[in-house]
Amino acid sequence: MSPKKIQGKRGEFDDDVLKAIGRIAVEFNLLELCISAAVNGAFFLEYKLEVAEIFLAELPTKSRVAILFSLLRESNNDERIIGEIDSLIKRYSEAEQIRNRYLHSRWSPAGEGEADTSKSSAKPKRGYQTANETLSAAEIHKAADKFHTLGEDIVNLFENEGLVFPVNELRISNRE
Repeated sequence: MSPKKIQGKRGEFDDDVLKAIGRIAVEFNLLELCISAAVNGAFFLEYKLEVAEIFLAELPTKSRVAILFSLLRESNNDERIIGEIDSLIKRYSEAEQIRNRYLHSRWSPAGEGEADTSKSSAKPKRGYQTANETLSAAEIHKAADKFHTLGEDIVNLFENEGLVFPVNELRISNRE
């Protein structure tokens, strides 16, 4: 076994496949970081970062997304920005589904530049099901690229539109 490959049930994983799977995890984590930064910047700009983290530390990213975009929608009447918000929400939902599908699947080598995935579920309405898929490294990288672009688009929305919320009603001091 070469040091650049990992042995699987049916052979070795291709390096680019492993890199692509890793990018899914890393790029989604960076997307989550962009969302947290947007929440921090939008609502806690006048306070130390630790204050924002106190509010957000235990919230799952899905809740942070709901808070962020709900408050954005509530504080903004610009139809263009509302449309961008709706698009970002849809894209985040799709990204989360892809991430979950990829990272919660069983992987096995399928050949040069490809991997097989298998994901089982047992739902009351549908019963036991298994979804199998063969993915190329390029397809996996494409999904990771979408996560990266979505994070950039969220940051750009805030930077380009100057979206910051007044936080002066909070009863938290800004002590050093």
